Amino acid sequence: ALAAVDPGVAFCPGDGIYTPCPCVNDNDGSMSGCDWGSPAAPAGGALAAIGSNVIGNNDTFLVATNINVNFGIFFAAPLALQNLTLGDGLRCVGGGGGTPLVRLIPPTNPGGSTATHNVPLQLLDPGAAASMTRHYQYWFRTPMGPCVSGSNTTNGYTIMWM
Repeated sequence: ALAAVDPGVAFCPGDGIYTPCPCVNDNDGSMSGCDWGSPAAPAGGALAAIGSNVIGNNDTFLVATNINVNFGIFFAAPLALQNLTLGDGLRCVGGGGGTPLVRLIPPTNPGGSTATHNVPLQLLDPGAAASMTRHYQYWFRTPMGPCVSGSNTTNGYTIMWM
């Protein structure tokens, strides 16, 4: 069993303080993404991780919670962004410096309102290497979302790999 250790730090919340959510759908003040229209989850989708930030341990898994039970994709990127919108949420990660944003593993269909992957992040992200900082985010479909765009995002999540 994995220990519930937090190997990184969340950033880019949809709380409206740095960047307002696209259609006044700021979350409830939490570190999560923009509200996606669920009265049961006004905090929005939240991305965190369990495991360690040690490359060789192969024990880290991203976990997206409070998400719509629908299709979604985890992303990894070299840049952290703070002021762009994407669908009903915020775009928190991007490519740059010759290093692209990458989609991790095949898309997921979450169980309940949680999504994760079954292969350690150290093996999924081709940009994860010792001394590298990587940024992650989860994008998911919200057919009945507040901005009627059909999708939303979690907060961003940063891991400095050792």
